[in-house]
Amino acid sequence: MKSWAEACSSDDDDSDEDEVEEVVEPPEPEENPQPHGPSQPQNEYILPTEPPYKAFVGNVAFVIKEDEQLANEIKRLCLERFQTDVKIVSSNLAQDRRTGQMRGFGYVQVETLEMVRCSS
Repeated sequence: MKSWAEACSSDDDDSDEDEVEEVVEPPEPEENPQPHGPSQPQNEYILPTEPPYKAFVGNVAFVIKEDEQLANEIKRLCLERFQTDVKIVSSNLAQDRRTGQMRGFGYVQVETLEMVRCSS
Protein backbone atom coordinates (compact mmCIF):
# COMPACT_ATOMS: atom_id res chain seq x y z
CA MET A 1 0.00 0.00 0.00
CA LYS A 2 1.35 3.45 -0.98
CA SER A 3 1.58 6.29 1.48
CA TRP A 4 0.01 9.62 0.77
CA ALA A 5 3.36 11.14 -0.19
CA GLU A 6 4.08 8.30 -2.61
CA ALA A 7 0.64 8.64 -4.20
CA CYS A 8 1.18 12.37 -4.77
CA SER A 9 4.70 12.02 -6.05
CA SER A 10 5.26 12.89 -9.69
CA ASP A 11 8.27 10.57 -9.88
CA ASP A 12 6.08 7.49 -10.35
CA ASP A 13 6.83 5.62 -13.55
CA ASP A 14 3.53 3.78 -13.51
CA SER A 15 1.34 6.90 -13.61
CA ASP A 16 -1.17 7.20 -16.41
CA GLU A 17 -0.16 10.07 -18.66
CA ASP A 18 -3.35 9.65 -20.66
CA GLU A 19 -5.48 10.95 -17.80
CA VAL A 20 -6.55 14.54 -18.50
CA GLU A 21 -7.95 16.67 -15.76
CA GLU A 22 -11.23 18.31 -16.74
CA VAL A 23 -10.99 22.10 -16.92
CA VAL A 24 -14.14 23.99 -16.07
CA GLU A 25 -14.30 27.49 -17.54
CA PRO A 26 -16.39 30.19 -15.87
CA PRO A 27 -19.60 31.15 -17.68
CA GLU A 28 -19.40 34.14 -20.00
CA PRO A 29 -20.98 37.32 -18.60
CA GLU A 30 -24.31 38.43 -19.99
CA GLU A 31 -24.26 41.25 -22.52
CA ASN A 32 -26.78 43.38 -20.66
CA PRO A 33 -26.89 42.19 -17.06
CA GLN A 34 -29.90 43.41 -15.13
CA PRO A 35 -29.17 45.25 -11.87
CA HIS A 36 -30.36 43.69 -8.67
CA GLY A 37 -33.58 45.15 -7.41
CA PRO A 38 -36.01 47.46 -9.22
CA SER A 39 -34.53 49.07 -12.30
CA GLN A 40 -34.47 52.84 -12.48
CA PRO A 41 -32.88 55.14 -15.04
CA GLN A 42 -29.51 56.37 -13.81
CA ASN A 43 -30.23 60.13 -13.92
CA GLU A 44 -33.84 60.00 -12.76
CA TYR A 45 -34.37 60.94 -9.12
CA ILE A 46 -37.29 60.30 -6.80
CA LEU A 47 -38.56 63.76 -5.89
CA PRO A 48 -40.81 64.65 -2.96
CA THR A 49 -44.45 65.27 -3.84
CA GLU A 50 -45.29 67.59 -0.95
CA PRO A 51 -43.39 69.94 1.38
CA PRO A 52 -40.80 69.95 2.82
CA TYR A 53 -38.89 69.90 -0.45
CA LYS A 54 -35.50 68.64 0.64
CA ALA A 55 -32.66 67.67 -1.69
CA PHE A 56 -29.51 65.67 -0.99
CA VAL A 57 -26.33 67.51 -1.95
CA GLY A 58 -23.31 65.27 -2.46
CA ASN A 59 -19.65 65.89 -3.19
CA VAL A 60 -19.54 69.06 -1.09
CA ALA A 61 -16.08 70.61 -0.87
CA PHE A 62 -14.51 70.33 2.58
CA VAL A 63 -13.75 74.06 2.57
CA ILE A 64 -17.48 74.64 3.14
CA LYS A 65 -17.75 74.51 6.92
CA GLU A 66 -21.11 76.13 7.69
CA ASP A 67 -24.71 75.54 6.65
CA GLU A 68 -24.99 79.12 5.37
CA GLN A 69 -21.99 78.60 3.08
CA LEU A 70 -23.70 75.57 1.55
CA ALA A 71 -26.89 77.56 0.96
CA ASN A 72 -24.98 80.42 -0.69
CA GLU A 73 -23.03 78.01 -2.92
CA ILE A 74 -26.21 76.25 -4.09
CA LYS A 75 -27.83 79.62 -4.88
CA ARG A 76 -24.76 80.70 -6.84
CA LEU A 77 -24.57 77.45 -8.81
CA CYS A 78 -28.27 77.52 -9.75
CA LEU A 79 -27.98 81.12 -10.94
CA GLU A 80 -24.81 80.37 -12.89
CA ARG A 81 -25.91 77.11 -14.52
CA PHE A 82 -29.70 77.37 -14.81
CA GLN A 83 -30.36 81.15 -14.56
CA THR A 84 -32.82 80.37 -11.75
CA ASP A 85 -33.02 82.07 -8.37
CA VAL A 86 -33.50 79.41 -5.71
CA LYS A 87 -35.06 80.33 -2.35
CA ILE A 88 -33.37 78.13 0.24
CA VAL A 89 -35.37 77.62 3.44
CA SER A 90 -32.66 75.70 5.32
CA SER A 91 -29.46 73.76 4.77
CA ASN A 92 -27.63 71.16 6.84
CA LEU A 93 -24.11 69.82 6.45
CA ALA A 94 -23.33 66.34 7.74
CA GLN A 95 -20.59 66.23 10.38
CA ASP A 96 -18.68 63.37 11.93
CA ARG A 97 -19.92 62.97 15.52
CA ARG A 98 -16.50 62.18 16.98
CA THR A 99 -14.26 64.62 15.11
CA GLY A 100 -16.70 67.34 14.07
CA GLN A 101 -15.27 67.30 10.54
CA MET A 102 -17.51 67.70 7.52
CA ARG A 103 -18.48 64.44 5.77
CA GLY A 104 -18.80 65.88 2.25
CA PHE A 105 -22.59 65.92 1.90
CA GLY A 106 -25.62 67.76 3.18
CA TYR A 107 -29.28 68.59 2.62
CA VAL A 108 -30.96 71.72 1.29
CA GLN A 109 -34.63 72.56 1.77
CA VAL A 110 -36.22 74.85 -0.84
CA GLU A 111 -39.64 76.46 -1.24
CA THR A 112 -41.07 74.68 -4.31
CA LEU A 113 -40.71 71.43 -6.22
CA GLU A 114 -39.41 73.34 -9.27
CA MET A 115 -36.53 74.60 -7.16
CA VAL A 116 -35.69 71.02 -6.14
CA ARG A 117 -35.52 70.09 -9.83
CA CYS A 118 -33.13 72.96 -10.40
CA SER A 119 -30.87 72.16 -7.45
CA SER A 120 -30.59 68.39 -7.99
